[in-house]
Amino acid sequence: MKSLILYVILICMLSLWACQTPATTSQVDTSPNMEGIVNEVAPGFDLENSDPKAIAVADEVMAAMGGRYHWDQTDHICWNFFGRRSLIWSKKTGNVRIEIPREETTILMNIHTDEGRVMKAGEEITAADSLAKELQKGKSIKYMDQ
Repeated sequence: MKSLILYVILICMLSLWACQTPATTSQVDTSPNMEGIVNEVAPGFDLENSDPKAIAVADEVMAAMGGRYHWDQTDHICWNFFGRRSLIWSKKTGNVRIEIPREETTILMNIHTDEGRVMKAGEEITAADSLAKELQKGKSIKYMDQ
């Protein structure tokens, strides 16, 4: 599960990095944690059992985004998987909106509570078992390309 969370964070950071304009010397941020742009180990992260290459990539992406301070200040992140689906995620609330155009599906859910709503072909799914199945799909979609 931790590797999946690291994967999602990495994708989010890459998305932010891709949208940024290159910083010039006059644009360098002097916010807290910016000296040396060190990506400190987050509380609870299992550094010993993590892939050193994945950590190096994550550290490079974090530095390219401007460091931990800017990541921590970011609330909403959005990304698109080659037009197959798009996601808008609030780091602070855990709310996510997932749109899957080819299935005419929109999933609105909270990744912390697993509660939410689903619209398919313009109709809201209200049957408990069907809703639970779609919300589980939404939770798994965050992590893998389906």
